[in-house]
Amino acid sequence: MTAFDKRSELFLMRNNAIFYGLLGVFAISLALLLLSYLFFSTQIYWVVLAAVALAICTLPYNVFESYYRATQAPLVFSGMLLGKAIFVIAGIYILVDDFGIAGILISELVALAVIVFVCVVKNFNLIRFGGLEWPCVAIKKMIRNGFYISVSNLLRNISITADRYIVTLFLGVYSLGVYSFVMILYQGSVLFSGIIMNIFGPYLIRRYSSNPSSREVATLLWKVVASLAIIAASVFPLFAHLTKFFVGVFFQNYNNSDVYFMLNMIYVASITSFFIFLLDWFFICISKEYLISMLSSFSFVLILLSIIFFNVLDIDLKSYVVFFMVVRVVVFLVMAVLVVRYARKGA
Repeated sequence: MTAFDKRSELFLMRNNAIFYGLLGVFAISLALLLLSYLFFSTQIYWVVLAAVALAICTLPYNVFESYYRATQAPLVFSGMLLGKAIFVIAGIYILVDDFGIAGILISELVALAVIVFVCVVKNFNLIRFGGLEWPCVAIKKMIRNGFYISVSNLLRNISITADRYIVTLFLGVYSLGVYSFVMILYQGSVLFSGIIMNIFGPYLIRRYSSNPSSREVATLLWKVVASLAIIAASVFPLFAHLTKFFVGVFFQNYNNSDVYFMLNMIYVASITSFFIFLLDWFFICISKEYLISMLSSFSFVLILLSIIFFNVLDIDLKSYVVFFMVVRVVVFLVMAVLVVRYARKGA
């Protein structure tokens, strides 16, 4: 596939996502608005209307942002994020005193609408050039290209939410509070990982496209993993010292050895999860996305097995956090074996 063909395919995918995505949003929105109007109060109807407006503006914004990430244009998609933040902050400053929550919503809508309008104007000729595919072809392509990744992301998000229900069910609300506190580190690492992967992932795909060698991609990833592992191990003593300092000064209620132990375990889980996100891109490059979905299912099943451990072993919160960390390490080791295997096959 030539560079021209790749760009044409990218234009087509972007146009399909915007056009058919908006059609889907409009269809679902009309159904929700009708149901809320007929069966619920006026207040619920306005809430649904606000959600519909946000969905309509957010979808093209996200598609354009993904398009610019895929084309390795960091200044453009970073500018989109910065522009959105400026519009929202300015809107809140101007409107929140008079309109309250509605002012925040209006600020968000205006920010999204303005940025989408600029993107449409800037890409108007490319949108015409890109064209559209027939609905059946476009839907099949989107399912084929995105189904496994979507399932993987869904299962990972469910896993992050499910563990809190498990902790609450077996250990109570107090333990949930402690668990939520130590998991702030993990959630922050997931957010940071997403930002980094949105830049590194497309770069890796472009590199693989220019030289389709799975062994070269795997070698690059192992170098990154090894470097980060050395850095993480070197920084760990500083992390342990700083957590004791900050928790002791600002969070006296959590100032005990159990919390410090759990924070250390979450540190390991966070680093391991970052490695997992890195290795995801190996399977994306070689078009084995179904393996990512299978590994996410495997991780999800392991998390559900914790229910059995709670019932049979009567474990405490520390033990569950260790279990959470071990699950991430096991998934990473399985991924590592698969990466080595497919790198050898596709060398």
